[in-house]
Formats: sequence, C-alpha cells, structure tokens
Amino acid sequence: MAFKVTIDGNIVLEKCVESVSCNVDTPSDVFSNARTKCKNKMTIMGRIGADEQTIGLYQWALIPSNNSESYKKVVVEEIDEDGMLVRKICFQEAFIVGYAETFTSYDGVGYFSIDLNEFIGSDIECSSVTDVTSASNSSSSGSSEVSPKTESKDDNVSEESSSKEQKTAPVSNQKSNTTHPPVFKGSEGAKGPADGAKLTNLGVSSSGKKLEGKNLAINEKFRGDQFKVEDSFDASIDKARHDELTSANYRTTCALNENLDGHLLNNDNVKLSDKDKNCLNELADYRKDLSPVKEDTIMQKVIDENQLQQYLDKDNPRTVVSGCASKASDVAPFTNNADEAYKNLRLDYNGNKFLEKAQNGDSMFVMRCTSDYCPNNSEHPVINAYTQPPCTGTGFLGSESHLLPEYTYGRGQTISDGAIFKVDKDGNESLHAVWNKIDKRYEIVE
Repeated sequence: MAFKVTIDGNIVLEKCVESVSCNVDTPSDVFSNARTKCKNKMTIMGRIGADEQTIGLYQWALIPSNNSESYKKVVVEEIDEDGMLVRKICFQEAFIVGYAETFTSYDGVGYFSIDLNEFIGSDIECSSVTDVTSASNSSSSGSSEVSPKTESKDDNVSEESSSKEQKTAPVSNQKSNTTHPPVFKGSEGAKGPADGAKLTNLGVSSSGKKLEGKNLAINEKFRGDQFKVEDSFDASIDKARHDELTSANYRTTCALNENLDGHLLNNDNVKLSDKDKNCLNELADYRKDLSPVKEDTIMQKVIDENQLQQYLDKDNPRTVVSGCASKASDVAPFTNNADEAYKNLRLDYNGNKFLEKAQNGDSMFVMRCTSDYCPNNSEHPVINAYTQPPCTGTGFLGSESHLLPEYTYGRGQTISDGAIFKVDKDGNESLHAVWNKIDKRYEIVE
C-alpha cells in the first residue's frame, strides 16, 4: 500500500509516509472539554528526507493550542498497488498531541511520528471504494480499527459520494516500501497469504510499545512487509512452467505431514518420471544462476521457542545462524503466519515443534539477519545418510505451491546484524529482539 497525506497549509506527503494508524473511541458527551476528552486519534509515521519537506509538521507542532492555526484539516488516502483508492479518511479539525523526530547513525535515516486528535463535535469522514460513510462523533465504547458508526448528515450526499468512489481512477503511481504482498497469480495452489493473512509490520514491540530511535531503525531495515511477491524467485518463473517445476520438486520427497513419525529414512522410495527429471535438471540450472548471497543480504529463518531462548540467553547467548535459511526476499511473502510457514517451508519434519502452532493459529518467531558468511548457490541440503524427508535435495524447499530456494549454514555462521519478530495468525508483525552490534548478541525489545 501507499499513502497520500494532505494537510492544510500546502503540506502534501506521498513518498515518505511509512504507516498510518487510526483509533476511534468517541466519548458520550461531545459538548464538554472537547479538546481533552477527544479519543478519535491518528498516528502517521514516515521518513525524513524522502524528497519531501516534512519541516511543516514540526512547525505545526510548535503552534500553541490557543491559536486557531493549530487546528488543520488532514486527509489520508490509502492507495493499492494498482493506484486505486482503497480508503480515504478526513479529520476536519485535527490538532497535534505529540510529535517526534528521530535521527540515528545506524542507517543515516531520520524518522518522524505525529499523533493527532480530532476536535470533538467536528465531522470525521471515512470512505472506501465500496462504501462511503460520513461519520460524526457519536456515542461508542472501546477502541477499534477505523470503522466508526455511520451517521451521515445527508443520505443523498453519501449515496452520491459512494457512486463517485466506485469510479475512482488511479490516484498515484507512487508506491511505499511498506507495500503489502499482493495475491500471487501463479499456479492454482499458489493463492498467496494463507487464510487471508497479510504480513503487516505494526511498528511496535511485541509488548505493544511504539518503536523509537535505534529500535525503529532496525525494524525498518528488517521488517517483513518490505519484501514483495513480485521480487521473489518464485514469481520470476512463467506461470505454466512454474506449475510443472513446482510439482516435480514436490514429488522428490514425501507429501506434507507424511513423515511426522520419522518412518521414512530417506527418499529412496521416490520414483520420478522422465518429465520430472527434465524439470529437476531445469531447476538445477536455475539454482546455479541465482543472484548471490551478499554480506548485506537479509536472510530469514523461522525459529521455535527453544531457539529463541538460546538467542536471548543472558549468560551464553547463541550468536550464529545455523542449519538452513532462505533469502527473506524469496520466502517472506509466503510465510505470513505459522500455518503458511509450516506448509511452504516444510516444517513438517520428524519431531518438529510447529505443527501445533499451525493448527491452533498461534504466533511464530521469525529471525531476519545478515552475516559476513555468504553461502554460494551450491550450498544447500543434499540427500545423504543424515537427511530425512521432507528434504528435497534440489536446493528448493518442498512447498506444494512455491519455488523457494534455501541455503545451508552448517553448524553456525556469525550474525552481523538482525532482528527477531513475532508474527500472529493474521500476519501482524511486531519487533521482539534486536542485534546489538557492540556486544554481538540479541537483546529483547521492551
């Protein structure tokens, strides 16, 4: 998704906006102390120096509350990958309750965060492609995503607006680097995020605290929703050929959950047709020509609670990435929750600790990191006396729907930078731990 934010005073932000969150919880008494009791809130976060002037936000924050200029109209438009308007939210009289700018030498990027409230008694407009509602502040309790009760001043105006919204032309071609992965349009089995999950970085710690400073910078570097389906290896294969290659690769090993008891010691029972063998030869050529892993390539590995505790151990922390990992650009778009990760990464090996998580919709932990060690394209799991199904031996994970390259790090290679995220069943991602470059270990984010 991309965002366009328009604020009175000729402030227009499109390239720099990273995220927008809204909280609607209007009080019952709209006539008393309208400024302090207001609970219609909006938080906008973004980068400083993205070819747009954000100084106007800082200047707005300095205006005293008794000055009429401290109240401004704010319009936020959410735009999809095709440039179509998805959601439009308008605060008619917004005022700033908090503003912060963060600069760090970590990656040389500055960030801003602006917290807005809407003056009680003024209208909040919320519209979308399929429905348009003009919502005034009315009695409600609790907080929720932006879904205020519909209370239009003029039903005819609302219907007219809805008709126009359905015919909205593309608004902007500008795309944020927080664009969410679109549904994959490859094979029939490759429908995209499982169960409607959509990886979304919330910009908060796993305890729910808004990220700032170094933690925010690390989050922006390793967040999962920056990796798009269209940039993955899987999406580079023509649809018709993709299906044949994926099926052949899947048939090199056991079916999903077939070897949970470990009775299959190897892949000796696999019988491949000549057609399958030709596909595997083609896959081997693709594997040789993969873009190389570099020192700044972000790798991804799903870890269980035992591994998490090892990384966070205070006395003897684990400091290496070991076993198998994949480029985040190849797997992040297809591991939006535990169920999807379990199926696509083939975590159904004997003695795994992920099946129950996948079945129950539990959260999972994902480590994304870099290392000075760069495995080459021939470094991947092979079939030998020590490997069991679902290992394919082809250099691609045994997903039934996607072609996901994997690499081996042996017993461990030192991590140079990284972050560990917690991802829930709906794909909501929060920052759990960050790599301390000085102490060379992970530290939990409070």
